[in-house]
Amino acid sequence: MKEKRIEPSELREFTDTSDMLILQSIVEDRTTIRQIAELLGRDPRKVAQRIDFLKMTGGFKKIHKKLMRSNGPYAVRYRQWRMEKAGDMNGRKKVHCG
Repeated sequence: MKEKRIEPSELREFTDTSDMLILQSIVEDRTTIRQIAELLGRDPRKVAQRIDFLKMTGGFKKIHKKLMRSNGPYAVRYRQWRMEKAGDMNGRKKVHCG
């Protein structure tokens, strides 16, 4: 069975949920823009534009605070990443998660 190609005009606008999924994918899974685009069925350029928009408008900060309050997988991965980053700054060997 042939998979139907989704036309860009058929896609909804990005939502709070898709924005949250983008940030979670970056932090929890360390996914690339291309991988996120495949997951969402979007053009990688549109995903990159959305990421830039969220960075510039503070959208990622709001989502980050919400996810950190939940103390779920995002918060755990983010803390691990911060510890790795601090370790790099102190000359320690980098530890990879997952």
